[in-house]
Amino acid sequence: MKKQQGSQTIDIIGVGIGAFNLSLAALLQKSKAEYKFFDQKKEFGWHKGMLLENAKLQVHFLKDLASCVDPSNPYTFLSYLVEQGRIYQFLNRKKSTISRYEFNHYFKWAAERIPGLHFGEKVIDVRYNDGVFNVITEHKSFNSTHIVIGTGATPYIPDRFKECLNKSFFHNYEFKQRMETTNFSNKKIAIIGGGQSGAEVFDTIISSQNRPEKIIWASKRLNFQALEDSCFSNEFYTPHYVRYFYQLPNHVRDRKLGEQHLTSDGIIQDFADDIYNKLYELKYFHDKNIKFELIPNHTLTKVEKNNHGYVITLFDQDLEKAINCDVDIIILATGYRSKIPECLRNLLPEYSSFDMLPINPDYSFSWAHDKTNKIFVQNGAKHTHGIADPNLSLAAWRNTIIINSLLNKPLYKTEMIQPIMGRTSLEISKKMSILSLEDNELINTTVGNL
Repeated sequence: MKKQQGSQTIDIIGVGIGAFNLSLAALLQKSKAEYKFFDQKKEFGWHKGMLLENAKLQVHFLKDLASCVDPSNPYTFLSYLVEQGRIYQFLNRKKSTISRYEFNHYFKWAAERIPGLHFGEKVIDVRYNDGVFNVITEHKSFNSTHIVIGTGATPYIPDRFKECLNKSFFHNYEFKQRMETTNFSNKKIAIIGGGQSGAEVFDTIISSQNRPEKIIWASKRLNFQALEDSCFSNEFYTPHYVRYFYQLPNHVRDRKLGEQHLTSDGIIQDFADDIYNKLYELKYFHDKNIKFELIPNHTLTKVEKNNHGYVITLFDQDLEKAINCDVDIIILATGYRSKIPECLRNLLPEYSSFDMLPINPDYSFSWAHDKTNKIFVQNGAKHTHGIADPNLSLAAWRNTIIINSLLNKPLYKTEMIQPIMGRTSLEISKKMSILSLEDNELINTTVGNL
């Protein structure tokens, strides 16, 4: 493979172009920073395998690439609607929720217009030498002062099941493609996972004309629990709370993440209610031929192949006994986990996942050269910055922190107004400003605003 070494050193290179790095690129337009972003995909795609008709965005549409920090940015969702010529029709809907399909279309619209994005160009290695990162792609190499990692999380598949995966045993991230090519009619299907993704898969199957003979929906949770989406719960998804969370001891952070889990990973309440009502109609009136079993509080412990399909073993966590079920298709809705991409193995050989990394307040990896050469991390700081980190809610705000640190000046305002609940933002902001200045030599806009 031939590489062409570039001599110019630019300010920052982004590895991966998902929603988070797309937001960073949109917000960098306000600066004079030189940047490039690379992704091995041929075009932008956001959760392609779960772009289902029933899939709704779980955050407000204004929590887009830029609106919450730079509402006049040309790549906001409202700018997209105006250019598409349907802003009034959108408003006439009288709803704040939108489909995930439409938001993906918005992201693709932005990706086609923001300069400096290079699709179909895989980063295969990143090295550091004499104050410069050398980023090597399949065709060229580039030098940069800083890098930002935005490769996203990978589907979580328990180790004991990884070798079993095939066309009839798969993770929900490829569900849409499988749905289009697999005949579910007269099949027995098991869905493992009781979050939003599991609910969307279950609802899609029971709503289709291609209905199976039987469908089992199992979850290790106590019930098919709803998303905690109250106004107070959403305070966890604010800049103020991120600053507060960062100061907490590690054991307290871990406890908080467990307590706040359903503010991120529950099922949208209206959607859960719709599924229940649909099952009521199917069971008692419309289609008594389809059998369904909803089994919360059960863990998948074993999968065995047989002549007809699989025998799965589900362990009842209350009765402490196992049950066996015969199925033809298994769909894992088991979520995602952070993983260090292969291209960083030489740079970070001692780490395997992002949740092991020590992260600075500005979302950069704490390492020997972080004063002059920063490794920023997107969606890899949940353990240090809180439950909002994998969520779209604070993506734009996080990127203003990254940009201010990159430029070493307050291009964007990052300190928000005092919140409704919690400790006073004044005390927390002072502490965070000291952290930023001492640990990162970052000019924090809070200092100027106090």
